[in-house]
Amino acid sequence: MNMNAAIPLTMAQKSETSVVNTIKRYSNQLSGFIKARVNSADDAEDILQDVWYQLSRLTNIDEIESISGWLYRVA
Repeated sequence: MNMNAAIPLTMAQKSETSVVNTIKRYSNQLSGFIKARVNSADDAEDILQDVWYQLSRLTNIDEIESISGWLYRVA
């Protein structure tokens, strides 16, 4: 038995991986986008945190046609 064989991911694990990868990819640019539109750095952080929370609650993240469009619309 090959101990290094890949173990299939569950749907929840795939979704979690998608969320983490999306946050890594878009965090800096989305943060800048939000900061340019609000007066307070604290408010910008709160908004960004809310965007990530809403993303984490999605059950169909892989079905979103444009994840960047979705993120900016939510922000």
